[in-house]
Formats: sequence, structure tokens, C-alpha cells
Amino acid sequence: MSVVPVEIPKGSARWWIRIRWQFSQGKRWRKTKLIGVGDSAKDAAFERARILNEAWARFGSDAIKLVEPELPEKPKPITIAEYAPKFFARMKSSGLKRSTLAMYESNLKHHILPGLGDVELAGINYRSVADFLSSKATTTYSTGRFRVEAPSYNRKFKKPRPVPKEYDHPEAVEKAYSRDSLRIMVMTLRALMGEATKDQIIPVNPITGLSRFYRKRKKDREVRRSDVFTPVELHAIEDRLGERYPEYYEFSLAMSREGMRIGEAMALTIHDVDLERGMILINKNVPAGIGHLEDSTKTEPSDREIEFWSSDFRLALESMLKRRRMEWMTKGKPAPETLFCERSGHLVNYSRFVKAWNHAQRLAGVRQRSPHSLRHTWASHQISAGEDIVSVSKHLGHANPGVTLGIYTHFMPKRRRLIGTVLDRQKATERQVAEEL
Repeated sequence: MSVVPVEIPKGSARWWIRIRWQFSQGKRWRKTKLIGVGDSAKDAAFERARILNEAWARFGSDAIKLVEPELPEKPKPITIAEYAPKFFARMKSSGLKRSTLAMYESNLKHHILPGLGDVELAGINYRSVADFLSSKATTTYSTGRFRVEAPSYNRKFKKPRPVPKEYDHPEAVEKAYSRDSLRIMVMTLRALMGEATKDQIIPVNPITGLSRFYRKRKKDREVRRSDVFTPVELHAIEDRLGERYPEYYEFSLAMSREGMRIGEAMALTIHDVDLERGMILINKNVPAGIGHLEDSTKTEPSDREIEFWSSDFRLALESMLKRRRMEWMTKGKPAPETLFCERSGHLVNYSRFVKAWNHAQRLAGVRQRSPHSLRHTWASHQISAGEDIVSVSKHLGHANPGVTLGIYTHFMPKRRRLIGTVLDRQKATERQVAEEL
């Protein structure tokens, strides 16, 4: 066990110290360390060897710290499950929409943490995420987890009735994950890994190149003729709805006559409607499944002011507002500011409206379609009638007319193709003569 100065190679004036220390039987530490070049380096090498030998004699194995100081311990790898609470708390304080926060929370709880929670952030790559999405695409989920009810009480014995397990719920069904569900899982994971990148836990965000798992095919984005109502079917449903559920009649007209989204119609207030100018301001939204008003629309182009295109809707709205004003005056209370509301004055309950809508369809003897089909019905019939596609797109709140064309391709009016081309000599001559006349 020693530290000796050596010249390597001999005659080069390059001086080193060679350390040979033995801590225990079979456990040795060896190192050769360059001190410098020249006579001063030689003196320094001998002095350094003396100091280290004395240190070994006095402190034993702790003397190694003079040669190589203790390196800081490597940070423990962070898993997705450990980082998720920090990510969600940061998103919650950043002013995101409530619907976005609910989406992040639901996807973390039901999908990402069960599937990838134990994986280190640095271990997330294309292969791990692609395998995760592939497993989701080939499995199903039970809708029971969305139907777990609060415990009800037996009035006679004051005891809570048992709550059915989420997968034992009588209304639960098994469903396959849609491409939109996979897309939202990727969005949540991308946001989480993006924050980890900003925290310098990982160098780059690895969530890229996964769109092939959730990108919809063109034909899946198109609305089919079977997805929309005929005028006869629509009027029959509206008649039944007005008879059995009159509180939802005008609400349904907002979608079927003006092409609004359900959340946009739910968020309207009486101040958003200007009957004198014939304008409706759409700048709020009530996301499906959340039930709370948000002071912004679903997308930026959805924030718009539209004209009344339907005389049916305008007249029904005027009648409804007069009727409601009288009803609440008799109650001695001010009328609610929400344009469409329940009899209690609260926001429209989406699940209650869907049940009423489905019942009205059964009474009318019409094939069942979702309430969102009302928006598709308005757009498809407007386009079929030859309405300007740009005007329809702006009325719907689409980003550009290309989005509208991609969805309602089947409803573009067919026109007879011109015979020949206007660039032919004969056609050009005939056109010139016609212009001169």
C-alpha cells in the first residue's frame, strides 16, 4: 500500500503519482494521476505522494477523498406515478379549462397510471407508448365506472343501500376504445412528458409519431345520409317533444335550426340573444360530462356571432321568453338569465335531455340517433340546398371551409359537367362572340 511518484515515459519530464491502496482482502484501489510536466511537477509529485501516504497512515480508506472527492448521489429515477401529482397540481394552477383538467384527471386515473405508472420517465419511448396504445385498442372497458351511484338510504331503517360495483352495474356494457379516446390518452401523456422536459428530468419529449394509432380515416370523419334526419322525421320528433317535454322544445331547435353544438346552446343567456338585430352571440360552452359553464368556446373559431337563419327558431324563442317572464312573475321571482333551462331555473341537465330526446324518437317511430345529429342535420340540409359553404362553415364555428367539406362531402349538390373545355378553339370563339353581343 503506497503512493509513489513516477516519470512516464522515462525522460519525458511528465510526472505522475501511482496509487496502490488495499482496503481488504481482494479489494484494491489503483489509480495513476498526472501531476504535470517539468522540474516543478517533479517536486509537486513527491510532495503529493508524501501527503497521501501520511493521510493513509492516519485516516485509512477515508484518504481516498483527497484523490477523488465524494460524488453526489445520483438522483433516484422518477416514475410516471410519482410525477403525475406534481403535473396535475401544476396544470390545475395554470388556469386551464375545467373540461381539460377533468380529461387529464380521468385519463391519468383510468388509463395512464394503471398501464404506465411504474415506468420511469426516462424509460418512456415510442415503443413503450405504442405497446400501451396497441393494448388499449384491442381491449374493452365497462361503462359501469361512469354509472356508480351514491349510496341511497332506506327511509324505514335509515341504513345505506349497497352500491353496486362499477362492473356489476345493471346498465353497464362493454365497449371498445374509440380513436378519439386513444387520441386523448396521447394528449394527456404528451402534456405530462412536456412538463417533465421543462423540469429537465428528460432531455426531449418522446411522445411523437403516434398519430397513426388514433388518426381517423377520411370516411370515418364524413357524415353519412343515414346519420341525419329527414324533415318529416325531424318534425315528428319535435311534435312529440313539445307534447311530452315542452321545456326542451326550443332547446332542440337551437341545434336543428341554427346548427349549434349542445354545449353552446346550454351556455346561452338571455343577454346573448338580440332579437331586434337578429343576432346570437356564442362565446361560452358547457362541456359534455362536466356540467359546468366555461367562459370560452370549445375552439377559438367557435367564438362567433351568428344571424338567425331560422324563422321557426326566432318565433319560438320570442314566445318562450314571454311565457317564461309571466311564469316567474307569478312566482314572485326574477326570471333566470340562462336562455334554456330546466323548470327549476338551472342549466339544462344533459342526461335528462337525452332521455327525453330518445323517448320522443320512440314515440315518433324514428330510428334512434344522438342529439348531436341535429347539428349534422342542419348543416347537411343547408349544403344540399346549395347554400354557400363558407357561410355554413362560419355559422357552424369551423376553423375553415375545408373542415366543413371534409365532414359533409356527401351532401354537396351534384352539377352536370361541362362538355369539352372552354380552352378549345371553337368554345373560345363562341364565348368571345357571346361576350361581344
